[in-house]
Order: sequence, then C-alpha cells, then structure tokens
Amino acid sequence: MALAVQTFDLTKQFGQVLALDRLSLEIPEGSIFGVIGPNGAGKSTLMRLLVDVLKPTSGHVEVLGDDPRSGGKDLRARLGYLPGEFRVEAQLTGRQHLRFWASLSPGRDAMRRGRTSQTASILTSAASRGSCRRATSRNSAWCRLSCTARNCSSWTSPPLVLIR
Repeated sequence: MALAVQTFDLTKQFGQVLALDRLSLEIPEGSIFGVIGPNGAGKSTLMRLLVDVLKPTSGHVEVLGDDPRSGGKDLRARLGYLPGEFRVEAQLTGRQHLRFWASLSPGRDAMRRGRTSQTASILTSAASRGSCRRATSRNSAWCRLSCTARNCSSWTSPPLVLIR
C-alpha cells in the first residue's frame, strides 16, 4: 500500500528547544491518523513540517511521495490543510465564506460555483438534522465555523487532508 506520509528521523529544533526528536512514522493512504499529546509535544510542528511551513533541522519527510521542500505548489494543490489558527470574518455569511475560500482554490470558476452550492447544501442539511446544536449562539457559530473549515480544507477533494 502506498504511503500518504512518511518521516525518518525527522527533527526540528528552535534554538535550544527540541520540538521534534527523530520522529519516524508511516501513514498509509486511506487511513485516519491522529496525533495526540500535551502542549509542546510537537504536534503543530509536525503539521507545519508536512505542509512546508517549517524546514526540518534534520531527517526526511515525504508527503504523497514528494518532499514538501521541493514539491512546491504542485504538492500543496494536492493537500487540504486546516491550521489551528483558522478564523473567519464575523460580518460574512456562511455562503460568503464559502465563496471566499473557493476563490483561493485551484480550478475553473464553474467548478468553484458548484462546490460552493454543494457545500452550502451539505451544511444546511446538517443544521436541519440538528448536527449543529443551537444551545447558545456562541456554540452555533462555532459549529458553523468548524463545519465550514472542515469542508473548505477538502475543497478540491485532495488525497490528503491535515487538520490541526
């Protein structure tokens, strides 16, 4: 089976702080894989190394068969990435958010319009089924945000989606 992610002795150091220490792992395509641990364990550092936001201090990483450092925008076009810092503008509607994210995605305008309508329908359906409980307006807003974020991170049906 092909690997979605492979690391070998992956290390990242920030000055004297060792954020990731010789991590070796293999994640097969088609699997769901979680990274858990306390704050400071290196989870965010690993994600940022996988999407080429950070350069490793040493070791090797492959994502979908490519080195993130040399894969460039061709590799990034095959990834869906939702950073933990994902924020939205409070004054925009859900559909406006979807249009914004679609405008940043690769593809033809017709495809983007179709994805916007499809995703809006999915979110509307989830809300009507009660998937997003409305205990408080804050919870409801958070649910809509997280549903939108998860859908936008997989906007182009990438073979790998990374959610931090």
